[in-house]
Amino acid sequence: MSNIIATQMKSLREKSGLTQTELAKEADMSVAYISRLESGGYQSLTLDVCQKLAKGLGLTLRMFLSELGLLNDEKTPDTSLILQNALRSDGFGLSAPEVKDVIQYVEFIRHKRKK
Repeated sequence: MSNIIATQMKSLREKSGLTQTELAKEADMSVAYISRLESGGYQSLTLDVCQKLAKGLGLTLRMFLSELGLLNDEKTPDTSLILQNALRSDGFGLSAPEVKDVIQYVEFIRHKRKK
């Protein structure tokens, strides 16, 4: 997933006619973060980061998420990605293996409910 995000981010930035430095300034982020993001250095994006990047690119959050391929359709976000990001955020601060365990447990509950 991170390679898709990296490729799409670079493409969006270039379509906007911005350099990494310009996007970083517009999004109130560091150039190092933008560079690492475009090179595939991040596995996921928080909602806060998505909002900043959308603003920096002159897009709405919905448009930004859609361009990255993080929306299943025009109305419904990919709930698995949202859950992963929420669990990794400051509120929960779970590690990647812990997030995987939580998601597996949720899938177990859903499977159990279908029986």
